[in-house]
Amino acid sequence: MKLEKKYGLTIDQVLPGSIAQEVGLKSGDVILQVNGEPLTDLISLQLALASGEAELLIQSAAEVWELAIELEEDETLGATFQSAVSRVRVCQNNCSFCFVRQMPPGLRPALYLRDDDWRLSFLQGNYITLTNLLSEDWQRIISLSTSPLYISIHTTNPQLRRQMLGHPKAGEIMEQLKRLANAGIHFHGQLVLVPGLNDGEELVRSLWDLAQFRESLDSLAVVPVGLTSFREGLPKLRPFSKNEAAFVIAEVDKWQRKFRTCGPGTYYASDEFFLLAEQPLPEAEYYDDYPQLENGVGMVRLFLDEIDQNIHRLAETGSGLDCQLATGRLALPIMQEVSERILQASSGRVKIEPVAAESFLGDRVTVAGLISGEDLLKLPSDPRPLLLPDLCLNADGIFLDDLTPEELERKMGRRICVVPATGEGLVEFLLKELDR
Repeated sequence: MKLEKKYGLTIDQVLPGSIAQEVGLKSGDVILQVNGEPLTDLISLQLALASGEAELLIQSAAEVWELAIELEEDETLGATFQSAVSRVRVCQNNCSFCFVRQMPPGLRPALYLRDDDWRLSFLQGNYITLTNLLSEDWQRIISLSTSPLYISIHTTNPQLRRQMLGHPKAGEIMEQLKRLANAGIHFHGQLVLVPGLNDGEELVRSLWDLAQFRESLDSLAVVPVGLTSFREGLPKLRPFSKNEAAFVIAEVDKWQRKFRTCGPGTYYASDEFFLLAEQPLPEAEYYDDYPQLENGVGMVRLFLDEIDQNIHRLAETGSGLDCQLATGRLALPIMQEVSERILQASSGRVKIEPVAAESFLGDRVTVAGLISGEDLLKLPSDPRPLLLPDLCLNADGIFLDDLTPEELERKMGRRICVVPATGEGLVEFLLKELDR
């Protein structure tokens, strides 16, 4: 008998030699219950397995069956899941600056999912706003000490946050952060700044207010709003000017210098602000242990430092390579500098021509991670291999517009190479190419 799946976690892969393989679990099987309770997320499963013993109810293609699991200390089940939660909690806000609401029609459904799920925040580092938490959510967060969480704060001004998020509970952010801090929950934060809205004096206020959470706030990323050309029905917003970006950097720097008298810098301006302000990127010390790397904070510095640490290896080759490297418009000057350094270090044997691809999302989107396959098809014809940073693709190796590198290669009639978006990864790729 096959039960209707209203909950449970679906197994994606079973690792060879694992307990999951030993007991007969397979890809596609669904763990419906753990110890007699409906399984709604990976947190419950991990807690149950941590005790060393658990009773699981499994739904396979043919039947529903029970399974007793026994694990040794530090032993894991050895399975990955299609999703960490059975039903994703969706966002109930109405943010005018929400990037998902600015996506063009016709893309794959996953790109339109606006999750706001505290469990995914804890398990995967997804940012949440705290506006949809129920009393039972708070109880579970605190009792399980699910720390750290990742929180989209944007502003500490209650009225302004209600306006920005379009949710009546959005103004409770300071009380919510105090509740987390008092419970010993650590969190990372982000301020997505919109010019003329939550920057300027409002930014000053937010940075001041959040300083009281110094012991609980592990890091704060200050990033500019992302704007696409698909904003029909949304309020008119504009990008940051050079001077406005410089103001943000200066305000963040004031607080970072204060924090450094007793620990890490905590507050960090994103790479994009430095590029917009046309200011030199900070040295690695600015970013401490890079806690906001996924938020575009320190990615360029880390890339440049890895290039410096590995570029000497290119001097050892006697072969030659001539190729193009696709990048976003904002990072083009950086990549041109990297190209020149590689050319010099390899005595002219490794030539890379950076080329900016405009995003189909509009001319205000200037980062490499949002380049689509169609954008690359618009590049001038060139017989040289085209290198693409892997951040252009999702986990399944697909561009935003569902094209694959293989399809792009056929359409462009040239070799397409996906390379790691790190300095070390780029040098490693070049060395392999030179050995071909």
